[in-house]
Amino acid sequence: MGQTIEAVLFDYGGVLTELPGPSMRLLAESAGADPAEFFEFFFGAYAADAGDRPLHKVERGEMTLRELDDWGRSEGLRRGWTVNLAGLVEVVARMPVRPRMVSYVSELRERGFRTALVTNTAREFSDSWRSKLDTDDLFNVVVASCDVNVRKPDPAIYELALDRLGSVPPERAVFIDDMAGNLDGARSVGMHTVLADDDTEAAIDRLESLVRSA
Repeated sequence: MGQTIEAVLFDYGGVLTELPGPSMRLLAESAGADPAEFFEFFFGAYAADAGDRPLHKVERGEMTLRELDDWGRSEGLRRGWTVNLAGLVEVVARMPVRPRMVSYVSELRERGFRTALVTNTAREFSDSWRSKLDTDDLFNVVVASCDVNVRKPDPAIYELALDRLGSVPPERAVFIDDMAGNLDGARSVGMHTVLADDDTEAAIDRLESLVRSA
């Protein structure tokens, strides 16, 4: 690798929690929609320049969840769906935390690594996910997209997190996320990346293989 790792940055949903897919499918099915069609219409391409998507505007703090819900109900009716995007709050609340991943974050801090949480989220979700984690003990820095007006995979959010960690060089940092598009954004600024999936121990093993030389 040629560089000592100093910092490890974590996503929230799908990394520190179980993958959100099952809860999201329930939301689609309750709307009377095919899950694949529902996901594509409301969440769209996972790209830094996909700024027209209302959900992305919510994640950047430019729209409220209520405004998103109003839009979703209107657009859903055109497709014969009964959409309740306010139910996304419940989706976030139902995502169980992965205790092993949380304990690993704690272990990394004890070993002297700087840690950060970098999450795409809405202001309305804050109470739910923050109540599940002792963020002050786990992370040196928390970067929530709705607070900084930029979302993954925009390179700016990773650069901001690294700067807040003490200007850590990107080649000395690792980012773990369950979305390949978010990893692309991190790699574009020079960071190492790890893809998380439903096997927590395997994800930790991949991450540990990068940090153990530090």
